[in-house]
Amino acid sequence: MKLLPAVLNRHNRQVSKVQAPKKSEPEIGTAAATVLSLLAVASVFIIVEAYLSKVVLTVDELDTLLSALLICDVAVLCCALLVTGALRYAASERNGYRRSILSYTAPATYGALMTLPIVYVASDLAFKPEYFVGFDVELALGLSALGIAALVLYCYDTIESAKPGRILSRHLEEMRGQLMDHEGPAGPAALQRPVLRGDVGLKFTAMLDKLCLRGDSETVLMALEETKRLALEPPDSARSIALSASMVSLMGETAAIAARHCRHDIVYHSIDSIADVSSSSLHAGTASLAFRSLGGLFNVCSTGLDERMLNRLETKMMETYTAIFDRTGRHEALELAAAMAEKASATRMFVAEEYDGVLFAMGGVYRRLAEAGDSEEQANKALTALFEALTARTAEATPLDHACIKGEIGMAYLALAKVRNPVKGYKSAAQAFEDSGRLLDVKVYPWDSALYRGKAACAYTFLADEYCRGRRYDDAIQAARSALSLYPDAVKFFEKRSREDYVEASSNMGFAHTIVSEVYLKSRMFDLSLKHASSALGAYSAAAKALDAKAMPERYAFLKTSIGQTHANMAEIHFREKRYESAIGACDSAIAAYNEAIRIYDEHKKDKPASTARKQLKKANDLFSTMMRIGVADKKPVAPVAEI
Repeated sequence: MKLLPAVLNRHNRQVSKVQAPKKSEPEIGTAAATVLSLLAVASVFIIVEAYLSKVVLTVDELDTLLSALLICDVAVLCCALLVTGALRYAASERNGYRRSILSYTAPATYGALMTLPIVYVASDLAFKPEYFVGFDVELALGLSALGIAALVLYCYDTIESAKPGRILSRHLEEMRGQLMDHEGPAGPAALQRPVLRGDVGLKFTAMLDKLCLRGDSETVLMALEETKRLALEPPDSARSIALSASMVSLMGETAAIAARHCRHDIVYHSIDSIADVSSSSLHAGTASLAFRSLGGLFNVCSTGLDERMLNRLETKMMETYTAIFDRTGRHEALELAAAMAEKASATRMFVAEEYDGVLFAMGGVYRRLAEAGDSEEQANKALTALFEALTARTAEATPLDHACIKGEIGMAYLALAKVRNPVKGYKSAAQAFEDSGRLLDVKVYPWDSALYRGKAACAYTFLADEYCRGRRYDDAIQAARSALSLYPDAVKFFEKRSREDYVEASSNMGFAHTIVSEVYLKSRMFDLSLKHASSALGAYSAAAKALDAKAMPERYAFLKTSIGQTHANMAEIHFREKRYESAIGACDSAIAAYNEAIRIYDEHKKDKPASTARKQLKKANDLFSTMMRIGVADKKPVAPVAEI
């Protein structure tokens, strides 16, 4: 759950009152228009045919009727031409679009259907062919009905195609076609130029300018989404890469146009779209271009803004860079987020509600910096900002916001505990997470409540580990029990809802059981130690089973290392209890788990964790050798000792 800064909430409320586009009226679909027109034509045809079946017409009356049908057919064609001219003129004046509204195929088809009855009736009146005698009126009537139906559909398609959204979509497709079919050098720079500087690109931006001036934000936002879709197309060739780069530049230009007309909702959406390309593009060059474009976009859009709107834009950029860091781990994004945080906090051109949200976002940035650099200074800056925000968002007034800030404070304490006074830090983190979980109603916010309970359990686990390192075993047992009382609910909740959260909660629960097992082992309480070691093995195995080993090989290897360590602990317990066959079996399992982890680490060239796993493998091999030396393996074939 993410607390949105109040500055953005406030801005969105203003947009909804002042700049929100009008809701479009319900539109008739193409299929519905086709059915209605055909039903109307069929009704007319049936009525006229029923009349003709009861009346015998003379030759002159037949000629008069055919002449009337010819006039109607010509009128239908003239109406089509007038509609085309009027809509083309309207589109030209309103949107700056002077080309054919429909593609060439559609007007040709509709024109042929409307021209066919004219040709037939005129030929029948002029030449009186004998093979049409007897059913010439019915045929003329049917063709005229077909022409009227074609007119209805043509008008509908023409009106739909004259809408700004359709025109922008055709511009984008035309730009894509020009680039993908361009003849000449295949380098991205050579391919990008005709699209960005071509006539279609200029028409596209000119139309965006008019739409922003009119306040038609909805159409521009739809065009942005389509532009982002083109930018995220798979990079199959140099031309597709150049297309993506062109679309990124086009999104930046859209933001600049919107900024000139104070359409901040479009500016923010452009920033989000470029950030999505930066995080999701499959081509590193396109992702890098999108990331760099954000800085240029900020410089362009900040020109001419008053101080308050500039602070809001800085806050938006801070959140955007933070989101990019969370998705990609790009440290440069975090540094830029920190720079925007400093700018946003330098002047307090916000109302109180807005500034509280800015403080929350700033705290998140500083907390991430503390985690990335093990920085006590950044952790303290995060806590200072977050506690200031907490005083304004009280639990009584805004329980949801208060819980979110508390949760972020817990994360900041976790970062601080890595560099200073870990016991105090982990205690404070666990308390903050527990407070967040209690503030949230489980029935209303089940996901977030379970997430905070899992984080509190994780903090207690780290606290137990720290106590264990300091040989404060009683305190370690107490902290681990606090963790184990919270883990089951989180594990059960996320088991079928979130694989990632389930794996994290389950593996951390295994670590808590491991700590308790090791403490009991040191106290020679072998039964309790074995019980918790078995529980740890079950938790680690469940996490490894739920994890996608191909998608996250390093995490899978870490779990395998933990499984190996647990088997080794169980082997030692069995050995001390003189259950030698069980000890050998556990030792074999430990060696197999360590070997698999080392293989994965070596495949991905992770030397440091591979070295740690090799040290643990050596201990397992030494334990097995010890059993062999004292002759406890006589009843079981000798297990192969893996090479280190």
